[in-house]
Amino acid sequence: MRFLEILYVGVCLSVQAAAVTFTPGAICDGIDIHLPVSARLSGKHLNVANIQWEPFGIYDSTKTGNDAWTGYDVDMLNLVAKQLNFTYTISKKEKPSTDTWDDHIINVVNQSDLHLGFWMGTPTRRSAAWLGLGHVDSSYRVLTNKPVVIETSLLDEILTVFQPFTPGLWAMLVGMLLLAALVQMVLESPGDTNDDYARSRNHFDMYVTTFWLFSTQITNTNAGSPVTGPGRFFIAFMGFVFVVMLCAYTANLAAFLSAPPPLFSVQAVEDLERNALPVCLVTYTEGVKELLLRFHPTLNVVLNTQSEAEATMKLKDKTCDAVIVDSSTVMGWLVQPHHCGLHLVGPTVLAKHSGWFTNHLSPCINQAFEFAMQRIMDDGLNVDLWNKWVPVAKCPKKAVVENHDDLKLSIAQMASIFTFFGVAACTALAAAYHEKGNQIFIGPHGIKDSQIEMQQQAEPDMNLELRGLREDMSEMRSQVTMLTAALLKVSGIELPKNMQDSRMMESVEISRLSQIRTNEASKNDIRLCS
Repeated sequence: MRFLEILYVGVCLSVQAAAVTFTPGAICDGIDIHLPVSARLSGKHLNVANIQWEPFGIYDSTKTGNDAWTGYDVDMLNLVAKQLNFTYTISKKEKPSTDTWDDHIINVVNQSDLHLGFWMGTPTRRSAAWLGLGHVDSSYRVLTNKPVVIETSLLDEILTVFQPFTPGLWAMLVGMLLLAALVQMVLESPGDTNDDYARSRNHFDMYVTTFWLFSTQITNTNAGSPVTGPGRFFIAFMGFVFVVMLCAYTANLAAFLSAPPPLFSVQAVEDLERNALPVCLVTYTEGVKELLLRFHPTLNVVLNTQSEAEATMKLKDKTCDAVIVDSSTVMGWLVQPHHCGLHLVGPTVLAKHSGWFTNHLSPCINQAFEFAMQRIMDDGLNVDLWNKWVPVAKCPKKAVVENHDDLKLSIAQMASIFTFFGVAACTALAAAYHEKGNQIFIGPHGIKDSQIEMQQQAEPDMNLELRGLREDMSEMRSQVTMLTAALLKVSGIELPKNMQDSRMMESVEISRLSQIRTNEASKNDIRLCS
């Protein structure tokens, strides 16, 4: 037992000494270049560096050695080690907050045989290290918000008939109807109209006028007709207003009852350019923004950051309509449930690949690793590992629909109608005032005294016409009686004495009534002339 402890300590010290005295390129010393690349690292032990970056490198501080590491890169390294028959020890590296990622590569490249991670190639990086075959797709893509999920309640379904207009517009329409009724009541109050409207105005005023205006324009019933010029003009204009509002309501209601029209959403980088939408760019390598703008010169990049939290926050609060970020980075975001509202759209914006790097003094490592990586990718084993470490986030499976509040007509969109209404009402009132002066407004009982006088003057004529109608009927009855008597006499039948006297009395009465009617007609003509 004591011997095993001493042996373990000796191995650890040997490993630490090797790490301290690491010499770049020593791993390739004594390798026969004529050997197949698959055999050049057989039996070798590699010093491997790694950084904490989920899901590629996940470090568990409660464990030690290689057991402390898991992740996509670690599983890939195991596959390569089995194919090339080598062993390895992984050590953790930290990047100071003041350093760039390029600085990190320059600082650590000669401290290990291999560095894991997904490193995109740039001139600065390739001059400092040997970047291997890119086994991770790091192409830049467009990330944007998914449409908002909206659950419709039963009450929402019932109130669909009110959806075409905003509540403010509905209120304006009701107010306009009441104001139009008041204007029409004022315009028609001094003049005469049909009996129903005059009597209704006398008893109900504003209420019946409102009903009359609404029923006339909407239900096409004839509850009354204006008799003044300004009143007719105003009613004609209100007909135009009601037609416009009815057509607008019908069209919008059809849109809400049927499938909603597709709303604009970003589908590719061309949509961002065409509409000059603000874009956030997430990149960890130099020159990406300049290269992106070379291919898309009109792209409106408002933020260039390396922070996931800042980029996603700007996207969710609509400061940016989209985020352009490399696929290897964004796939790590999308496995997190709190990013279920985000998704990738459109094709690749910039094609990029990333992989591991080694020092320039160790060509045997790069040659052997590219051979093994190519075989792994040809067999599709890298895809299996990717699906293992970058699973699809468990997001709600509810249907996604857009919020269509912006389809509703608002007050601002119908402002021209309300403006024209105000102009028409003022014009009609001005015309009525010009015609009738200070008699434009109705009295406390709804009908002017002059109108009452006209009704009183019309009553004698109506009484005279009724008396004339009764006299005509009596004369016709007398003539029928006389004709009947004549026919009976021709037939040899004599009328009784009392019936003959009655016939004579009717004739006398008819003559008397005719004389009275003639005298009253003469008096009425003299009164009208005076």
